[in-house]
Amino acid sequence: MIRKAIIISISGKTLTTDEKKILKKEKPWGIILFSRNIDSLNQITNLVYSIRSIIKDKRFPIIVDEEGGKVSRLSKIVNNSIYNQKSFGEMFKKKYS
Repeated sequence: MIRKAIIISISGKTLTTDEKKILKKEKPWGIILFSRNIDSLNQITNLVYSIRSIIKDKRFPIIVDEEGGKVSRLSKIVNNSIYNQKSFGEMFKKKYS
């Protein structure tokens, strides 16, 4: 499957009919999720399943615009208020140094 070099976003917590058509027709490289797309673990699991079943690719990139700390898209699912960009950088350095 040839994908277009574009990452798109969706409007809400479930896919609209138009978004399903766009995914099928345009075949983007991936999808990025924001707070408006995330409500609960069950809801996000269903959304990911819906997206990947339309694309027919279990490895289709679904990215969350997560910064941690005060800017958290996952705060309804995970308490990550102790983490910020610096924490993630330090974890990366520790693992790959």
